[in-house]
Amino acid sequence: MKKNSFMKWMTSFFEVYLPEIRNCSPYTITAYKQSFLTFLEFMKEKNGKDCYKLTFNDFTMTNMDNYVLYMNNIKHYSASTINQRIAALSSFLKYSARRDISAIGALNNVMSINTPKVTQTEMSYFTKEEISIILRTPSLDTAHGYRNRVILALMYDSGARAQEICNLNIEDIKFTHPTKVRLFGKGSKTREVPISPEVARLLKHYICGLKNTSKIEPLFISERGNRITTAGIKHITAQTVKSAKEANPELFEYDSYTPHSFRHTKAIHMLEAGVPLIYIRNFLGHESVQTTEIYAKVTQANMNRLLAEKKIDVSIPTEVKPEKNNNLPDFLK
Repeated sequence: MKKNSFMKWMTSFFEVYLPEIRNCSPYTITAYKQSFLTFLEFMKEKNGKDCYKLTFNDFTMTNMDNYVLYMNNIKHYSASTINQRIAALSSFLKYSARRDISAIGALNNVMSINTPKVTQTEMSYFTKEEISIILRTPSLDTAHGYRNRVILALMYDSGARAQEICNLNIEDIKFTHPTKVRLFGKGSKTREVPISPEVARLLKHYICGLKNTSKIEPLFISERGNRITTAGIKHITAQTVKSAKEANPELFEYDSYTPHSFRHTKAIHMLEAGVPLIYIRNFLGHESVQTTEIYAKVTQANMNRLLAEKKIDVSIPTEVKPEKNNNLPDFLK
């Protein structure tokens, strides 16, 4: 079957542009694929068009508006997911429009879509007392309990994402001075971060207890004997926080915590210790320091809250001079 222009550039987008030119990770490419599958499903269900019959002319304003409604009302996607799906289409059409003039109209229509506003969610993180409790919660009486403690301690100490922890092989831990862990982040970027002697000691004991200590073996194994997944780490986090919260109900004020909460916590603790944002950016592997600035806003919010809760006991005079003129502007009354 002869490919039309749309299929030609979509194939090139996934087989050449994303993996070779952009050097995107398999996880990023999978996210793009999921976005396209949702769009193709919509076009099939609502317009009866098979993917091989689609052209750039199908990206009309009407179709795009209906696609947003479809994701919202039928798929029940969050505002964030809807925006991600539209962003994937936009990225593809920008790529196509630079190579095919027939894609320019489609790009303009997609760029004009009114997408739902994403509500800013509160960033959950642990205080120093809470993280100490969390890291002591997993039991050392079982192999899985010890593994869970090592995972959570390493996730906090290195500021790693859950996927970066999953990607680790034994050879990625370098017991030098200081001990370092090699992380494979977004965009296939690699960075090495130092870890504390305490976590290094935990890791060394953990690795010595593994059945297979080949350098290329996964560092963390699931109960089924496979490389641990982000879902597994999410489960470990949820269970550990639940246990810690039950034992300390006066702590852990956020409704939910995720593996990313450990990354947030490390960044905030570094900032509170006086580490400059530029170093925190490099430590976390952020592309821009602007991404890291969110932690500065969090610590500012903490300071405002503490100042409101713990007033400094200083007598401040409140007497004022008699007003000479009571004719205040309306906006001051």
